[in-house]
Amino acid sequence: MHRSLIDRDPVLVALPTQHPLAQSPSLSLADLADEAWIGTPVTGAQLDLLAELARSTGFTSRLAYRG
Repeated sequence: MHRSLIDRDPVLVALPTQHPLAQSPSLSLADLADEAWIGTPVTGAQLDLLAELARSTGFTSRLAYRG
């Protein structure tokens, strides 16, 4: 089997302006390991994929709210 990266989709993170990570120009998934996540119907499939990626990185995402 051969795998090739076709493209990358940016993932946007919304943080309050006073949050310590808010001024970072970019974040890794590991940077969000201790943060509460919020899901909406629009982010549903992407949020599930991010949660799966988080598990493969070594942490379990903490979904605080699903709208």
